[in-house]
Amino acid sequence: MNRRNVLAGAGTALTAAVAGCLGTFGDSDPADGNSTSPNETDANGTDPGHSGDPQGSPAGSEEDGVPVLESFAVCEEATVPDAERESDMDPWGVFVASRDVATSYFEPDGEDTPDAVATFVEETAFDDGERLLFVQAWGPQTCYELQLGADPRVGGNGLTQVEFAVERTAPESRACGDAMTPVNLLLRLSYDPDGPDPDVVSASVGGDAASPAEFEIEADR
Repeated sequence: MNRRNVLAGAGTALTAAVAGCLGTFGDSDPADGNSTSPNETDANGTDPGHSGDPQGSPAGSEEDGVPVLESFAVCEEATVPDAERESDMDPWGVFVASRDVATSYFEPDGEDTPDAVATFVEETAFDDGERLLFVQAWGPQTCYELQLGADPRVGGNGLTQVEFAVERTAPESRACGDAMTPVNLLLRLSYDPDGPDPDVVSASVGGDAASPAEFEIEADR
């Protein structure tokens, strides 16, 4: 069972809109349809094929016993996993570290699972260091969605840090429905399989979230 410990209210996160399943990680054969997407980025915010300034966002170091986050991808859809949670209204999530748990939570073959989610889950290579992270928060009205506030990174404390922001998607001139609305995001985090295996992700939810928060999510294996 996950330990989802709410630490504190969080402020506003910078928003970087991410749309679409960005594909698989690393080099692959273009003939099999799994070529690297040009939109993929490594944990330093740079093109994985080029070196560059990490911009103050350490990706981790095997020498320090810290997981090395190599890249990430965002799924174009998300479905709520079949997992226990502590509250129906607080932000929460799951950090999935095994194929068995992923199948149990997301039911890739289920009738209610969107095709994009099923494919995203099936293509996650858990044995090669890839992990799934799902987070759900609440928007104050119906025209909001959950986005990444910054690229995921490994912080100085050795924890993977992922910032989320609840952002309005409709223009200010258009009225939105006055109803608290669940907003979700499903990510794939790709770690160096030869490095330490991450046990915990630190997530924060800001922007226009109905309940801004920071919390930790333990890996489900």
